[in-house]
This record gives sequence, C-alpha cells and structure tokens, in this order.
Amino acid sequence: MSEFVTLRRIDWIRFKAVAEDYFLRGYNFEDTYAEMSITYAGICPEKNTLYKWEKSFKSSDTIVQYSLPSGRPRIYGLAGKILPHIMDYRSVSLTMLSNLLGQSREAINFAIENDLKMHQLSQRWILHQLSERNLEQRVEACGELVHFLGAHKIPDIAKFYDNMESAPY
Repeated sequence: MSEFVTLRRIDWIRFKAVAEDYFLRGYNFEDTYAEMSITYAGICPEKNTLYKWEKSFKSSDTIVQYSLPSGRPRIYGLAGKILPHIMDYRSVSLTMLSNLLGQSREAINFAIENDLKMHQLSQRWILHQLSERNLEQRVEACGELVHFLGAHKIPDIAKFYDNMESAPY
C-alpha cells in the first residue's frame, strides 16, 4: 500500500494557496520555499515549482482559481414537480414527464433517482424502502420456506456432496 500513497503527492491545492499567500505578502520564491520547508518539514513543492508559480502569480495576480464542476447544472425543485405525476400514474415514462415539465429526460431521471430516492422496477417507479405490509409478507414467506425445506431435508449431506464435482469447503 505504501508504494501507492506517497506524502509528496498530496494536497497541491493547499500548497498553491499557501504559496499565493506568501506572494501576496511580498515574499519571493526562495523565501517562500524556506518558510514552507520549515513549516511542512520537507513535504513541500520544489524551488523550480515555486518559481513557476511566482512567475504565474506575477502575470495574473493569482495561482489558485475556483472552477465550477463540469457537467449540467442541477435543477432544484424538480423532484417536487415530478412526485405528484409518479404517484398518480406509476407507469409514467421519462418522455411523458419530459414533455409535461419541459426538462430533459436525463435531468428528470437524475432527480428521480437521487432526489426522490426511487428506482425503476420493470416499468414502474417504486420507493427503495419496504412498506410494513411488504416486510410482513416477506417474513411470512420465509417462515413457510423454512417448513418446506425442513420437510425435504437430505438425511446425509456428505452423500449428496460425494456425487457433485465441487463441494463447499
């Protein structure tokens, strides 16, 4: 595991932010390197990296930028609009919801799966959690299954496995 995780490869955004702070205070790259090597005990960027960062800082006044995540922006409030349609008609399609709400099928699918916590079972959207009635039915079915298996149990399990090519260990 130690060959995959090295301390010299972590947290470059923090080092850039610290270096930018030193550059804003008027330190040059050599003073910044000396301060960072004392503070971080040798786990810091090299001098040539700090030189490049200082050069970039002098040209653009910043080396750390906040960037928005890539991809489509999330549509908040869409789940509240979708839920009544699903509760009224559980077999509603993404295309029909897309036409009704004026949003893309991908955005609607994302809202259903991540905001409403529902998933599609065959052609109907159902909740992830079991209702109390479903839970009771499953417990009753397990009880019946235990009696069924008890009535058909094999008297000597070793003879059963002797005839098979592989037996569990």
